[in-house]
Amino acid sequence: MKQKKGFFLAEETLKMILAVIAIGFLAYLLFSLYNSQQNAKELDLATRSLDFLNQEIEKGTNEIMLQNPNGWVLLSWPYTGESARPDSCDTFGWESCICIVEDIGLVENSISVLPFTQNLRERFIKRSDDGVCSNNPQGLVVKQDGIQQRPILIDGLTTLNVDYGNKIVQENKA
Repeated sequence: MKQKKGFFLAEETLKMILAVIAIGFLAYLLFSLYNSQQNAKELDLATRSLDFLNQEIEKGTNEIMLQNPNGWVLLSWPYTGESARPDSCDTFGWESCICIVEDIGLVENSISVLPFTQNLRERFIKRSDDGVCSNNPQGLVVKQDGIQQRPILIDGLTTLNVDYGNKIVQENKA
């Protein structure tokens, strides 16, 4: 009689373990589907924002407002004095390009402390291929605080000033 109870306990334990594994797998699957949907939505917002930016630049607008996607950055390639560009820009043969890419904390945590170092630029070149880039025939350079070429963090409604004479795009802090 005791052997049957022990066997029954082992059988039920095995069923419980398999049920927990199955539930864990389903939860992971649902999270993955949700996450991929969110990424696609943000990439679509980035594409529309970059299209809007390009339309406004073609019109010659001096003050442009970008709203989406939050937590992404606007940057331009190539960096001053360098020739490195994202693969997506090289593929189309663009001499200069403007990109909107997900920040993942690279700018938000370092913009006020660290310069835009070689290592940070290389990481953003790789990130740019996962973002959205477009041709920049005017050769406009994105600058943060007007000091040196740096990405501009899109956080809520971001107003950009475009100086076509000096070929600079910078955030309007006012």
